[in-house]
Amino acid sequence: MSLDGKRVRSRSARRFRRKIRASAALSAAVMTAAVGVGAVGYLWYDAYYSQGWHTHSEGTYYIVPATGERATGMQMISNALYLFGEDGIMLTGWQEYEGEKYYVDSSGIVQRGRIEIDGEEYYFADDSGIFRTGLRDFNGAEYYFDDHGFPGSGLTETGGKSYYYDANGLMVTGWAKVHDVQYYFKSDGSMATGFLEIDGLTYCFAQDGHMLTGEQHIDGNFYLFGDNGVLFKGWQDTGEHFRYADEQTGAFATGFRTFDGKTYYFDTDFNLVTGWQRIGGKRYHFQDDGVMDTGWYLEAGFKYYFGKDGAAITGLNEIEGIWYYFGDNGKMLVGWYNEESTGNLFYLGVDGVAWEGFYEDEDDVYFFNPVTHVACETWLNVYETPAENAEKVKQLAADIKLKKKYDKIIEEGKDIWTDLNDDERYRLRLMDDIYKEGSYEQLTMDAYKEIGSGSAFQQYFESSCRMVRGFKKIKGYIFHFDENTGVKDTGWQEIDGKKYYFGYLGVAAVGDMKIDGVLYSFDEKGALISGLTKTDEGLRWRLEEPAAFDDGWVYPDNPESFFLRNSFMDDEEGNRYYFDGRGYAVTEPTFIDGKLCIFSSSGKMKTGFVKYEGDLYYMTETGAEQKQWVSTEEDTYYFGSDGRAAEGWTRIEGVDYYFTEKHTMKTGWLRLDGKSYFLNSGALVRGPIFIDDRLYVFSEDGSAQKGWVIWNNVVYYCTAEGIPAVSTTMIIDGRKYSFTAYGGAYEI
Repeated sequence: MSLDGKRVRSRSARRFRRKIRASAALSAAVMTAAVGVGAVGYLWYDAYYSQGWHTHSEGTYYIVPATGERATGMQMISNALYLFGEDGIMLTGWQEYEGEKYYVDSSGIVQRGRIEIDGEEYYFADDSGIFRTGLRDFNGAEYYFDDHGFPGSGLTETGGKSYYYDANGLMVTGWAKVHDVQYYFKSDGSMATGFLEIDGLTYCFAQDGHMLTGEQHIDGNFYLFGDNGVLFKGWQDTGEHFRYADEQTGAFATGFRTFDGKTYYFDTDFNLVTGWQRIGGKRYHFQDDGVMDTGWYLEAGFKYYFGKDGAAITGLNEIEGIWYYFGDNGKMLVGWYNEESTGNLFYLGVDGVAWEGFYEDEDDVYFFNPVTHVACETWLNVYETPAENAEKVKQLAADIKLKKKYDKIIEEGKDIWTDLNDDERYRLRLMDDIYKEGSYEQLTMDAYKEIGSGSAFQQYFESSCRMVRGFKKIKGYIFHFDENTGVKDTGWQEIDGKKYYFGYLGVAAVGDMKIDGVLYSFDEKGALISGLTKTDEGLRWRLEEPAAFDDGWVYPDNPESFFLRNSFMDDEEGNRYYFDGRGYAVTEPTFIDGKLCIFSSSGKMKTGFVKYEGDLYYMTETGAEQKQWVSTEEDTYYFGSDGRAAEGWTRIEGVDYYFTEKHTMKTGWLRLDGKSYFLNSGALVRGPIFIDDRLYVFSEDGSAQKGWVIWNNVVYYCTAEGIPAVSTTMIIDGRKYSFTAYGGAYEI
């Protein structure tokens, strides 16, 4: 049995039809015979028809005896029913009368019972001959007649609805089994389909009307019906899972459902889920009883937070006024985290709280925005800009804006006298002098335009989010940030022994820059150039501050005033230079303050022992030594008044010394030109002296001689060179002399 609208006749209905047809045949035969007898011929009395049947060209009619008028309408004549028109003519064929349909045969008799017409069987009411189809009400009971007038039985479709009739054609209501299939027919007899509440219980019937049982998928929902067809509602334990059928609709739940303030989730198989679940791309967690978690949740040492909708939150979120960061899997993060999609850097404390403000990690300092909690990677304006500098930055920004306005006026060919006011034109004239090409002010303006207004801030964080300390080049401009606080330097600063100028914006001056009316030179790293400087014309020594010229005046805008003149200067490596009156390093021997100074071609002053034009000199930081002894670990030298090293016999302060060809002072015994001398610590010895515990006597010229030697009125006689006779007597040239223990001789 189905609900597709087709009519199915039962076997009992066919048996009932055969029974009706048999009884109708007998009645039809009797009625036909009666009409045939009464319809033969007609009688004429004068100008009037006689009573009874008459036929002429108009047709057949019947004169009613009682009235003498033609019969009209439905008339019983000779135990047979006839049907006449309003004109009294007897009707035949299919006719309608007073809302009912009849069939009149060719003899004019209204047919009753079972009749065959044009090869098809029809049934007309046995008593009235009415041809009935469809539903008819008899004494409050409804019957069904098919389109041939026979009483219907079984399932029949009428007006788009299905009905069920018993063997007598009586319409059935309520429960009915048809071929062991359970149906239900509503009070109007129509077959129930879809959901229907019966006696407080819910059932569902298929489109063909049969009652559903078991598991059913209807309109995208899942239902469970008992063997008795009653719809299941409430919780179901399958042994493996729990499921829930809605208390109102009976549909098994899918997705999120809330009961008694608790939220659950049912999967596509209608099963209650527990544990971790990914739903709609989000993570959820359900307790063992299926209740969805919200708020904080701790598992295996990791913390999660579920929003009011139960979804595990991800990313940066505020919870009760405190900010946290949760990973894509919902875990609360701690420590450093770099957001892949944006590159933003966060730091989460051990409690997961997103850091804000400054954070120091070993040697590095970071700053986290108090609102976004993202680590700064550009200029930061936490420390207030000094008021004086802030005012200058404000003026700089105004000047840049005015310059743009002026350039646009010129570009568009407009008149500055009409498009600029007096104050603006006056300021532009001042700017021509302030922002001259190559000036520090122009450098500052260029930096501000290139870097932006952030350059006026006090700290800078590089792309790694670390706070910059020390030197940093930003878009081609040099800045220096305090090694401790990270605050940028401004104005004049001395860093690692070198001077820099950073102005009010913090941009290091480079190249030749006039500052406060003084022209300075800075190297490419911003350091003020001082000390030894190589130029095309020679070496020079640049001063940090301008010096007076020979006339005693200082000219700060004259570059020459920054170079040392007529002075010695040592570089960082200890090399000494001398800069002449023009300010250039001397690169050849020259006399300075009366002393010979020897310089190499590179300008470095030579010190120590120096050979020059065949002579040996000893050079100190002031020039050649004069009238000075110089000793090394091995030798001793003497440099005379002209600075030359002594060679040969040299008298120094009344003492005779002997210096070798290498200018070293001779000590001890000296054999020279066939004579022997003794130099005691370099000094030439004269007279008696003990050498190695032996007495020697040297002559007036210091040589050791044989024979008679007189010293300080004492007469000595040397038997060998310098060796006197002692403690003895000798006959010399025929005379006898006696010699003391110290060599003194007297004649005896």
